[in-house]
Amino acid sequence: MELKVHRVLEADDKKRMKIDEFILDKNTNGEFINTFKYLSYHPQDRFLDDSIYVEDENSGNIRCVLMSAATRDNSQVIISHPGTTFAGIVLRNRTSIDELTTIISLIEKYYQSKYQDIILKLSPIIYQTQPNQLLEYVLSRNGYQFGFTALANVIELTDIKSEDDIFALYTSSGRNHVRRTLIKDLYTFQRESYIDEHIWQSINNNLTSKYKVKATHSYEEISELLRRFPTNIIPYVVYRNSGEYGAFGLVYKFKHVFHTQYLDVNYQLSNENPNYFLIHNLIKIAAEEGYRYFSFGASTENRGQYLNTSLFDFKNAFGGGSILLPMYYKVF
Repeated sequence: MELKVHRVLEADDKKRMKIDEFILDKNTNGEFINTFKYLSYHPQDRFLDDSIYVEDENSGNIRCVLMSAATRDNSQVIISHPGTTFAGIVLRNRTSIDELTTIISLIEKYYQSKYQDIILKLSPIIYQTQPNQLLEYVLSRNGYQFGFTALANVIELTDIKSEDDIFALYTSSGRNHVRRTLIKDLYTFQRESYIDEHIWQSINNNLTSKYKVKATHSYEEISELLRRFPTNIIPYVVYRNSGEYGAFGLVYKFKHVFHTQYLDVNYQLSNENPNYFLIHNLIKIAAEEGYRYFSFGASTENRGQYLNTSLFDFKNAFGGGSILLPMYYKVF
């Protein structure tokens, strides 16, 4: 096997399609947010893209993809990837330690003449088909330091057979809040094919008032991503029976993980708990569709250094546990 590094930006459209197919293959650790098709929603001037793939020159088979870029305010650090939650090194599940060691060496040789540091935001272990931390082992052995970018709440769904099993996950407070919304029968829950612009404005208003930030995506960007990935990105909305907006969840459906990318609630109705009604219905769908995990996403801010305890406690009311979003970094 003769391995060689190539730049994704220099690949033609046919090769980029093959790169995305490799990432999405069920036998790799890649996800749709790692694909060129997804990441290309970013304007070309937002990052300094330097994504690469490793190919066997003899067979033409792709062996590894690393979607990465530098930010314009820190061009000496290459990150995989600054434009998504995680990207890391996408590999086939049964990559041997010898091949992996060679791949890491090639990646370093390519980047170390251009950058001072490298940061790899790896996919969390729940996204793997089978538990496999060979990559982490090889990185550690090659001088990479472990860190994390966030703490996220997750629920394992493999043993869920009924709605009673779901209720058994919840804390007593969580069960009471959900049951009250079901008994009062105030809300309807529905899947949408688009995102209402007024709801997106509500998300931004709530994020601004509570955390002084805006949504990661603009309305135009998230609408474009929904158009590109209609089976992976799904909006769900809770409405009061009177028609009033209650709560919203934007779900990213990964290979094994049902992930809430955005959650929002109409705080004027918060005493009626439409957000609990929303989450309960989302967990039901995730279990019915056979997902292994339900992921709430991060409960931390400032790259994991600040824990939002009220948000963390809300998510914990639905049971489950917590995982770190791992990061490995090295100074060249």
